[in-house]
Order: sequence, then C-alpha cells, then structure tokens
Amino acid sequence: MIDGAEVTDMLKRYTNAWTVVFCLCALPLHAQHRDAGRTLFGFMNISYDARTVALAGASVALPNDCYGIFSNPGALGYVNSMQAVAGYRPVGTGVYGSPLAYALPQKGMGVFGAGVYGLTSGNVAVTDVGPDGGVLFTDGFSRVDNVAGSAVWAGKVNDYFSVGAAVKGFYTSIKGFEDGSSVRWSADGFAGDAGVQCRFMNSRLIYGFVARNIGFIRSGYEKNDSGYSLPFGVDIGVSYVPRYIENLRVVLDLSKKNNDYLSFKPGTEWELLEKQLVVRAGYSFSWRDLLAFKKTLSGESDAAYIKSSMVGICLGVGFITEIVGRKMHFDTAAEFLTLPVMPALVFSMLVNI
Repeated sequence: MIDGAEVTDMLKRYTNAWTVVFCLCALPLHAQHRDAGRTLFGFMNISYDARTVALAGASVALPNDCYGIFSNPGALGYVNSMQAVAGYRPVGTGVYGSPLAYALPQKGMGVFGAGVYGLTSGNVAVTDVGPDGGVLFTDGFSRVDNVAGSAVWAGKVNDYFSVGAAVKGFYTSIKGFEDGSSVRWSADGFAGDAGVQCRFMNSRLIYGFVARNIGFIRSGYEKNDSGYSLPFGVDIGVSYVPRYIENLRVVLDLSKKNNDYLSFKPGTEWELLEKQLVVRAGYSFSWRDLLAFKKTLSGESDAAYIKSSMVGICLGVGFITEIVGRKMHFDTAAEFLTLPVMPALVFSMLVNI
C-alpha cells in the first residue's frame, strides 16, 4: 500500500513535479493537516465555473442555475428552462480542464441534468539528472488525466425548498516513463452528491447545504491499495441581498473536507448594471489560518507559517446579454493561489436554450 505522498514521490521521478502535484492534488498546501495525503481524486473538490471561482468557492447558497451541477445539485430544482454550460478552467500554469453541463426541466418530474469536468497536465517532458548535476531532458513524456461525469436530478418540494442528488463516476490516468519505456497507473470509482437549497424573500435570502463525494474507490493505483479515501466534504452556506442595497449579494460558505481544516469562504457580487454587468470578489481561509492571524495580532506570529488554503483572493466579472433571443451569462475570474505561480484565469458561459 502506498499513500498520497508516496504516489507524488513516484511521479516526481518521471515528470516535472509541480504540474503533477496540481493534477493529483496529492500534496495540497493544507499538508499541515494530519490527514493530508490520504485522499485521492482531489480534482473533484475544486471549483469549475467562473462565478464560483470568483467567489473563492462560495456557491452552495447561490441562485446559480445550471452551475449548480458542479456546486450544489439542490440549486438545479429552480431551473425553469433548458440550460447549457461550457468553460475553460486552468490551475496555475500547464494544468487545465473544461466543465460541460446540461439541464432539462420536465413538468411534474423535476429537473434532469448531466455534467462532465476534469483536469489534465497534457504532455510533460520527462527530466533526469545530467552528468554535471543539472537538468537533463529525455525523449519521454508523462501526463496526468482526471475526469468525472455525473447524472443529476433535482426538484422543488415547495416554493421555498429544493433538493437534488448526483451520481458520478471518476477516473484518473497517470502516464510515466522509466528505463526507456512507458509505465501507467490508473484509478477509478463511483460517488454521489446530495444538496438542498432554501429560498426566502423572493430569493433575497438563500440557505444551502451539500455533501460531496460519498462513495468508494473501485480500483486504486496498486492492486492491494487500501487506506485511501475519497475527498468527502460538507458545505453549508448563506447568501443575502440587503433590503436597501438590492444590487449587492453577500455570501458565506463553511466547508469541511476530510483531509483539510474547516474553511471559510466569504464573497460578494455587485450588480453594476442591472441584469448586464456584475463584479465579484471572494477570499478563502481556514480555521488554522485564523488562529495564525490571531497569533500575529498578539505578537506571537510564526514566520515559517504557510497559509493552509491553496486559494487566496479571487476576483471576477460577469456579463449578461441576449444573443438571438437567448439569455447568456459570460463569467470570468482570476484565482490567485498561495503558490508562486501566475493567477488562473477562468472562463465559463451559461446559456438558456
């Protein structure tokens, strides 16, 4: 049996390491947590649509229509027309993916949806140590591919309450290069998500809850793999439009994953032009980060402390328009990571068909 850290060490022998680390999410920055490195398929716990990314992941209690396929299936119950989603989602440099989703409401039966998302490193040149101790490029290439697909159903219990569930399969393929020949590992499994949304005051006040990645690993990287777990997580959230500031929505999610600290995700979106232009901002920090900040205020800061949450400040802009009679949302986001890499620029589009 090998753990997440050993998987990453294995891959470092065949690839440029940090790219693979992003794909596997085997060594997230919250490695200070005692359970870090014991989960696989971490790509299922990041945000994929630009609206959610701009709010630093706060999305459980948003009226986000078809985007809910990726964040909270309970939100899908309020969809009243066919919708489709497409986007581009990088993570740092060299790792990228794309979310695709479709929602179809059926009168008296609820809303049915399907979605797929993933991340890939593409081909990464294999390096070795040269005779002079420097980097030596070989003729080999490595890559990591992650993909998950889901089938979703959601329905309104009444005007104030909606429930939803998703069943999904996921797969990771890792290709390496050793002794002049290719080597490959793969792992896969099945999981489900379940969520609810409660909307009051004409959706000015929304509460949300979602449990993600409840399932099992069908096949691990090694025949006798054991001790791994899925990146199970629970999120609760609230969003609110103040009575006298009707163009502003504030949102807060509390998120707990089984290999991470309790995280806080406050965010806000401000409608600059009614039903045309929205700006967004969000920030993610953990309970451990909060304690470290408290120590700093008391003069007991630890200069060696590293922020446990990989995501920091996030910013975004959304455009709403009509093209050929179809309402369209174009969303963009800049995600600033705590690693010394360029911010990820995320794009997504939601179309009412």
